[in-house]
Amino acid sequence: MKAGNFDMVFNICWGTPYDPQSSLAAMRAPVYGDYAAQQGLSDKADIDQAISDILVSTDEVQRQELYTFVLTRLHEDAVYIPLTYECNKAISASSLKGVGFTQTQYEVPFARMYFE
Repeated sequence: MKAGNFDMVFNICWGTPYDPQSSLAAMRAPVYGDYAAQQGLSDKADIDQAISDILVSTDEVQRQELYTFVLTRLHEDAVYIPLTYECNKAISASSLKGVGFTQTQYEVPFARMYFE
């Protein structure tokens, strides 16, 4: 995959649909298939710069414009086809109270949990 000798790569996405910056941030790292899949794009450097700008911008209008640019470019070249979305599941004893979840799958609010 790192050599670019592929026609299709199956890969999990980083983050959830309401957390696109996690998936986009991974696209800039050479160790992921997302990076390799984009190597043939003539404006890869522009896409990477837009992603970098998204991650530090606090201006919602600018962020929306940058998201639109990146996602439209990837869509136009059919770089990504979303097939599935993974969900985390949790099983707990009924005596454990305060079980809840945060916006990302990587944060578990253990401090809120207690046994009755």
